[in-house]
Amino acid sequence: MGCIFITWVINRFMRLNVATSSATKYPVTFSRKSSFNYRFRKRDRMLFYGRKLMRKVTSAVINGDKKQKLRKRDRVFRFASKFLRPQKKDSTARPIRRPPDAFLEADTSLPVSPKSVQLLNMLKSIRILGHFEIPFFLDVCKHIETKRFAADQFVFKDGEIHDCIYIVESGRLSLFIKDEKFDFEVKSVGRGDSLYCSLNILDMIKNQARPMKNVFAKATEESVVLQLKSSVFNDIFDKYPESWTRTVQIILLRFQRITLATLYRYFGFTSELSKTSIRAVSKLSPLQEQSCKDFREIKSENEGATPEDCTASENTFPTFGVSTTDDDSDIFQVAIEELAKLFGMKEASFLVDKVKVEKFEPGIMIVRQGSNELQLFYVVSGMLELLLESQEDPDVLLPISIVQTGDVIGGLSVLSGEPSFFAVRTRSFCQLAIVERKSLYEIISEYPRVVVNVASTAVESYSDFVKEFDMAVEWEICESGKALYKLQNEQADALYVVLSGRLRSVLTREPGTREVLNEHGRGDVVGLVEIWTLRRRSTSVIAIRDTELCKIYATLMNFIKNKHPQVLSNIIRLLGHCIIEQQQQTVSAVHREPLAHVSNLNTIAVLAVSDEVPLTGFTVELWNALNSITPTELFSSYTLQDMLGPTALDKVNEYQIITWLNQQEDGNSIVLYQCDVELTTFTSLCIRRADCILIVANGEQEPMVGEIEKELENLTVRAQKELILLWHDSTDRPRRTAEWLDLHGWVSSHYHVRFRDRVFKQRNPRRMLRYKERIIRRCDNRHTDIARLARALTSTSIGIVFGGGGARGAAHVGIIKALKDHGIPVDIVAGVSIGAFVGGMYCLDSDVPKLIMCAKQAFKEAASFWARLFDLTYPVSALFTGKALNRLLKSVFNDVEIEDLWIPYFNVTTDITSSEMRVHRSGMLLHE
Repeated sequence: MGCIFITWVINRFMRLNVATSSATKYPVTFSRKSSFNYRFRKRDRMLFYGRKLMRKVTSAVINGDKKQKLRKRDRVFRFASKFLRPQKKDSTARPIRRPPDAFLEADTSLPVSPKSVQLLNMLKSIRILGHFEIPFFLDVCKHIETKRFAADQFVFKDGEIHDCIYIVESGRLSLFIKDEKFDFEVKSVGRGDSLYCSLNILDMIKNQARPMKNVFAKATEESVVLQLKSSVFNDIFDKYPESWTRTVQIILLRFQRITLATLYRYFGFTSELSKTSIRAVSKLSPLQEQSCKDFREIKSENEGATPEDCTASENTFPTFGVSTTDDDSDIFQVAIEELAKLFGMKEASFLVDKVKVEKFEPGIMIVRQGSNELQLFYVVSGMLELLLESQEDPDVLLPISIVQTGDVIGGLSVLSGEPSFFAVRTRSFCQLAIVERKSLYEIISEYPRVVVNVASTAVESYSDFVKEFDMAVEWEICESGKALYKLQNEQADALYVVLSGRLRSVLTREPGTREVLNEHGRGDVVGLVEIWTLRRRSTSVIAIRDTELCKIYATLMNFIKNKHPQVLSNIIRLLGHCIIEQQQQTVSAVHREPLAHVSNLNTIAVLAVSDEVPLTGFTVELWNALNSITPTELFSSYTLQDMLGPTALDKVNEYQIITWLNQQEDGNSIVLYQCDVELTTFTSLCIRRADCILIVANGEQEPMVGEIEKELENLTVRAQKELILLWHDSTDRPRRTAEWLDLHGWVSSHYHVRFRDRVFKQRNPRRMLRYKERIIRRCDNRHTDIARLARALTSTSIGIVFGGGGARGAAHVGIIKALKDHGIPVDIVAGVSIGAFVGGMYCLDSDVPKLIMCAKQAFKEAASFWARLFDLTYPVSALFTGKALNRLLKSVFNDVEIEDLWIPYFNVTTDITSSEMRVHRSGMLLHE
């Protein structure tokens, strides 16, 4: 230590002598106030004296006009700045990649079309008609009438038969629901919107028009309305018989996915959905009479009871057990005859091989809520009960209604194709006639009107309140890029429930300054806070892809909470969740970087840059990793053709394929779509339905942009894009990642994935997808790169932040080893000071033994006595120059870029000039 002190004194003395001699040779006059000895950092000393010299030179130039003074001052300033300003070295740090304007802005272009085409577009906006071809619409247009309504004139009154579809050409119509004391305006439609009751259309097709009670509509201003009577559908459907099934499917699909699901999931309605919990049977069917007769005979023989006991027993507990003397064939014959009457068929013989009769003991769960095993049940004898899961405790089943002998259940799910809305359990010994979904559609293909009879039976048991809500709520489709509401601070008039698709909330802080606040996926509620608190819109919302929405007007919310105050607890719980989520988003948006907003992803499209990329192998591995976290399904053009037939992707089957894919997305947390190598119909479908697009490339090839990726720019895709670079597992570290990123424009993030050589081998993709469960390895390795990618896509990533502290940074290595020993993976690393150094070494090579060896060597060199001795300087701002540390960092990282690290990494520094935090996610890992 003595040697070190003597060396420092000599060094200090020599530097002071140099400074004294310089001051003597070049004297400078200081004022009294400047006698104070300033202390500077070395890099600021020359800049300070240079600026001071320029001020004195400027003050000396006092002659000439002002223009000449300014010119001379500028010349002096430019000349001095070349020598006195510190020259910064070229930095490889790249500017932060920000999303393009189309990512945050709505598409405001409006197609210009003739009036006839506009009429067709308005008709297609009615969701129950939106799937038909042009010839169908042309026939519909022949029956359209134009009606004019004055302000406050009734469109239809309370108690009248509402048998029309109204399309507003100009003006505005309002729908009202009568309560005990008030008339509530629950819906208001303007130009291009429609007003109709889809359930009434079923009645009109069946020629059983019913008046609407407590519901009326009138024009709030002078309006021109296009009127289409639903009775014309009988003639049109006879001309287009295949339209029967499609229309009924869409009506029931709307009823289950929007009306029932919204009332149950978001408002908490259960028993209110049914017309009555136990309804009286006014007239017995022939089968019931036969069962009652058998019951009388058995009861009379055993107990001597009178026949009237059967009727009394029927009214209290209507369970009709079938006598042991009955032949099963007789029961089967009566069952198919009853079903034939229900279906509207003249001959029951067609049902012989389509129906089966089974017996169930009491307490048997026949159908579970959410089940995809869809069947139609006819109660031959006994009693069933419909159940719904409690919102507070999913293990608790709440009874909704009773299903008695002669009733039919299951028609709603069988026709709509949606999972079962109710759970069904036997309440007594039951005999049920069962029709499978496939068999029912075989019947419908021969007798098209069967679908209307089954649909009417399926919806008639629901309460009037459900039908009123169905008429007041709207089923909207927001096309990709269009704004749900684009004017921030506009008055909120409705909330939206995302049924499928994805929305993006964009916050505008200043004119031209936008940032993504949040993204909303399936099941999310948008706009509830503004509706409930009577505030204006706080953000603008655009559709990332085609999004299916349930629109609930604020006036409808007021009607529901006045008629059913018990829903307030559910609304308050949902409101609290939305407020907390909004506050967290606002706080996190302060320091948010423009990274991927990966949360609640439902659909992921996987796209290859070229045909040399092993896309099928990568997709199968990703499916395996995702499936270990959450239920995931994988589809490609091969699997769709194998499952749905070779013509599944034809234009005529577009409605069926979209409906089927919607069901798959509802049944799985994540759906993977493997795109074709070329821009085919299936590839376009995948891109349109994707919440996130994975662009897969072989990192060992030359950086390039794929042909399909070029087409994405023309499609104005707003889904977030991720770049995935594949490497052989023998690769020491990635290279040229920045070039890939520069070529691909804006991507949310990028990932490096290592695979064994077997994944890169070209195999039959159809065979790999068909037998993917056998190909995948069964071991669960959470430390692989593909597992890290799967956790990033499911928002289950694990991050670690290493702090500073000099020598205490050596403990970070022990933490990494402990995490690895306990099987805890690390998916993203951040660090500051020595923590940034250790974190960078770990991301460069995640092999723990190598990390320990590298860290030991680095800390040994940092603690070297001679290295610190020769790095000493006069202690004006520091004891050491830092050159020794820079040499150490250069020996470890050399020319490594942050983008070339295996694990996502960033470090944090402080900008002492502006006193702000800086986050470094790109550029050279080492800056000298």
